[in-house]
Amino acid sequence: LKHRLGLWPRWFASMPGVAEGDCTDLCLDELARNVPPDAAKQIETDIPRTLPRWLGSAERNALRRLLHAFVGLDPQEGYCQGVNNIAAVFVLLGFDEHTALRGLCSLLRTCCPGYHDRTLRGYRRDAAVLKELAARVLPPDAMRRLEALSVPVDVLAAGHFLSLASDGTFPLIATVRLWDLFLLEGSPAVFASFLALLQLYLPLSEKRSVEQMLPGEVVADDQVEPAVSFKAAVQRGIAEDLEVVLAEIRSLLPQIPLALVEELRGAAGDSMP
Repeated sequence: LKHRLGLWPRWFASMPGVAEGDCTDLCLDELARNVPPDAAKQIETDIPRTLPRWLGSAERNALRRLLHAFVGLDPQEGYCQGVNNIAAVFVLLGFDEHTALRGLCSLLRTCCPGYHDRTLRGYRRDAAVLKELAARVLPPDAMRRLEALSVPVDVLAAGHFLSLASDGTFPLIATVRLWDLFLLEGSPAVFASFLALLQLYLPLSEKRSVEQMLPGEVVADDQVEPAVSFKAAVQRGIAEDLEVVLAEIRSLLPQIPLALVEELRGAAGDSMP
């Protein structure tokens, strides 16, 4: 994990965000003064419940300062849940607050454009893009299993997209290794990561031998909601065989170029109210 302290800032430099020279102590203090009262109140509500198993008092104080600075960059946009978990990863890895702010801005602007505004418009647009990509990329069997969940894709994928897999569901090392791909590949890797989870861990409609099943894979159980089975299978699979998930993501990436993502975003945005 420690190698990210040196590696990630090099990747931030090529991404949109806050320039390194703009991040001074005075800048962060001034930004914090711009935070609207309603956003400050929500941040205070969220801090105690942000990764409580991992954050101590010092880390929570650092998280508060980081979130205030982030919101202060654009007070009109405000604060949205999900940002707290993403910011917490930078705190946990030990980035200084200036680099953490650069990283947070870079990651959100590159991988989550418009996700965390007051209307979640960017996420709603990308949920439509995800649905279209699933139809193009996933095999027919996976699409049938996805439809059998009877859960809208925007609901199923919300936690993964809005927190970038940082809500504590996965081990920290899994989140960090996913972020390696997000930082290098941008939005296509975010889409590929969730499509990989669908491909690998949607409940199977038919029984298989133990030898044929992947770690975490489950057969549909009439006694358990399919969406619940899927989420449990994802957690087990990520914990037990992360390499399988990462390999599946890499295999999907060539099918999801950024140009295609932007084309689909344009079409989805045009159809939104």
